[in-house]
Amino acid sequence: MKRDIVDSIEMEKPDEFYDLMTIQEWIDSVLCGGFIDYDGFGYLCTEDLRSNLRVKPSYVQLSKIKYVSIDFDPGQKIEQDIVEQFTHIDWCNR
Repeated sequence: MKRDIVDSIEMEKPDEFYDLMTIQEWIDSVLCGGFIDYDGFGYLCTEDLRSNLRVKPSYVQLSKIKYVSIDFDPGQKIEQDIVEQFTHIDWCNR
């Protein structure tokens, strides 16, 4: 795991206007075509706190989240095995 990513993680309360779902629920929706990149983006979360690590449906490969991007640099996707720390996605639909 890249040290700079871990150092860049910030946590806060989930946004009340986003949809909180488990990572598996979100991945299942991505795999069946329910979410595509045009629809929006999400943040990796625990049940109580949201990180600044963004995910998009295109970041899912082989039924797992393969990439993340840091909120201040959403154009750069980073291959990370950091997802295990998180249980939920805070999804922002456009």
